[in-house]
Amino acid sequence: MYSQIKKVCLLCVASIALIGVSQAQEKQKPEHDMKTQAHHRLLSDVLGADVRMKASDEAIREAREDNEQPDRPAGTIEDLLIDSRSKKVEWVVISFGGLIGIGDKTVAVPVKMVDWNQAKKCFDLSATEEQLEKQKEFDLDEAKESGFDSAVKAVQSSWVALGIPEQNYQEQDREKAKIIEGTTFTIVPMRLSAASEIADLPVYAKAKEWGEIEKAFFDVKSMRVAAVVVEGDEHQFLVPFDALHHARDKGERALVIEKTPEELKGCTTYEEPKSGLVDPAALKRSREFFGLPESSTFGF
Repeated sequence: MYSQIKKVCLLCVASIALIGVSQAQEKQKPEHDMKTQAHHRLLSDVLGADVRMKASDEAIREAREDNEQPDRPAGTIEDLLIDSRSKKVEWVVISFGGLIGIGDKTVAVPVKMVDWNQAKKCFDLSATEEQLEKQKEFDLDEAKESGFDSAVKAVQSSWVALGIPEQNYQEQDREKAKIIEGTTFTIVPMRLSAASEIADLPVYAKAKEWGEIEKAFFDVKSMRVAAVVVEGDEHQFLVPFDALHHARDKGERALVIEKTPEELKGCTTYEEPKSGLVDPAALKRSREFFGLPESSTFGF
């Protein structure tokens, strides 16, 4: 009887010890890993995400009288306009004011006015609904046809009054284009493109089509596309967005990597982590493979 009780006690002690080790290992998990996981979202989830506008002065006064928080009108992210050379999001296309997509207005907002609210799991906009009402309408479909550079040029002057400097994308577009060695693809410098179109573009390894984008990871803190998962013939590869060039060849648009398929055999494969969307260590290895500098922007 005594020996049985002793065995049970020893088992309990061993179980408690294992739990303690597990908790200690969890606590030892690098803090930047947890922060990085918290900031990553699927790009497909960012498109369509909620945006809280700044409360108007009138709403603030009324809320103060009632000892309440002021109402903040909401909008929706329709698209993100990315500088295809720096890979930074420059403009956020937001719709607001309608009912179930009817009667709403769409505007292009400088990315400097948009911040991620981790507590509310949405984006905050440092402009009121009244200020957005005064902005020029941004027709997203028309901009896709005419080009985002000229479309932004037509609306950005209305933001100058709010202290946002004007950026002449068309002037920088006249810089000498670069032809990717070993291909007929041309990189057009400093040109805006839509985040919503990323998944529709084929991925080339120099002159050979290599795969297609299965998903993209967006860092809501830095407002950048961190990486994409490219679906190849046999594997899924984790590719930093910095390694992809927006390029054209006789009207065909593609994302081109300056490596051959043979050279890409050592590319980091993508495996879904136990928690979060992308393993920061895998993203770091992928950046090293492509010769890209370590980046605190993405948490390492």
